[in-house]
Order: sequence, then C-alpha cells, then structure tokens
Amino acid sequence: MEKIIMLHNVFTGARLTQAFGENPSMYKKYGLRGHEGIDFVLPGDGMIFSPISGVCVVDHDTIRGDYGIFVCLHDVQQQIMLWLCHMRYNLCDQDQRYMTGRHLGKMGNTGHSLGKHVHLMLCRVRDMKRLDYDNGYKGMIDPLGPDVQWVPNIPGTGV
Repeated sequence: MEKIIMLHNVFTGARLTQAFGENPSMYKKYGLRGHEGIDFVLPGDGMIFSPISGVCVVDHDTIRGDYGIFVCLHDVQQQIMLWLCHMRYNLCDQDQRYMTGRHLGKMGNTGHSLGKHVHLMLCRVRDMKRLDYDNGYKGMIDPLGPDVQWVPNIPGTGV
C-alpha cells in the first residue's frame, strides 16, 4: 500500500464543481477516462495558497493550452507533484521553494475553462516521472480519494 499523501486544506470554504473521474465523454478526446483532477470555486477574492511545501517545477505565467496560467509544485518528501491551473495570475518562479500556506496566485478563467475556478491535479512521482501513467488519467490520482488526507489547517497562519 502506498503512503498516505498529506495536503493542507488551504482552500477553506471552497465549493467543488467537478470531481475526479467525472464526465468521461468530455475527456475522452484527451485520452482520459474522465476528469483528471478536481475543480472548485474559492470564496471571496479567490486567493490560492500552497497546500504543500515544494519546489516550483513548472511556472506558466502566460496562457498555454488547456490549463491556461498554472504552476506545478514538486514535494520531494512525499514524492508527489501538484498542479494548480486556470489561474488569473501566479506569483511563482521556477526552481524556487514554496512553503505550505504561501500565496501562489489568484483563481481565474484562463485556458480551456467555462468560468473562474481552480483545477487541482495530483500525482505520485519517482525521479520526476509520473507513476502509474497508464491508469486512464495519465498518472493523476483523486485528490479527494482514500490515498490523500487533508490536514484541517496550518498552525499559526490562519490559513
């Protein structure tokens, strides 16, 4: 059995709009069995904070393809990569380390998107390569599934 992934719930008050695996017919054209992440809308000003500590390995500050403006963080300790997509803007710099709770950007509607939201994708990696790539979701796993535990908050930060 794989080790449980720990993510900090920095998305207080978020409303889930599309779950992992939903809408298979929509994602078939991408070679997927269904939605490869989760979509949610944040309350208020839509500020996005990091649910993990990790290094920014992808920093797209301009709209690039389906995911629009996005970042990808690599947590070496947990051997995971986490994407936050469709941002209005991001404040990350490639190869920089970001601690849990750090402000990363703002929710947006960039790329292939039908409205403001955050698209979060998660996968296990080894040597920066996705594991179980042939799982029908290109290695992505359900961020709300049994292999992931969301820690309620970050002590001392209010996030």
